[in-house]
Amino acid sequence: MKATMVLKRDHQAVSGLFRDFERLPDEDIAGRRPLVDRIRQELDLHLRIEEELFYPELERVPEASDLIREARTEHQLVKDLIAEIARLDPTDLDYVAKVEVLRENFTHHVEEEESEIFPLAKKHLSGDRLDKIGDQLENRRDELMRQARKAELA
Repeated sequence: MKATMVLKRDHQAVSGLFRDFERLPDEDIAGRRPLVDRIRQELDLHLRIEEELFYPELERVPEASDLIREARTEHQLVKDLIAEIARLDPTDLDYVAKVEVLRENFTHHVEEEESEIFPLAKKHLSGDRLDKIGDQLENRRDELMRQARKAELA
């Protein structure tokens, strides 16, 4: 699968989790933390594989370097928000608001990535190269998930 499709699949999965969060009844405070933990885990995996494998390929493309720099900055904002949310109790008045800000930042990032970065990747990287990067993304994701499971069991 092409790298852009792997990443787009991640975008859709995380967007679905945000929709699930929005659909939680206000009184379902107990349901907030597990869902936000899943969002955090999915975002962490996505950001890591993107930064480790996809972005370095595009940083070599002069036309994409500024976009990648901006994307890395957006990633840091998402990481910072995730850290803030992790420190909050789900009953905190700011909890839902910060999750909404995280969703908005993520959605903005996805829109830019899919409309600007992915077309540049398709333009400057061969189909075979995009397939190879896609395989690397999926393998790295699997490796990170195994590591996370192992850490949970320890």
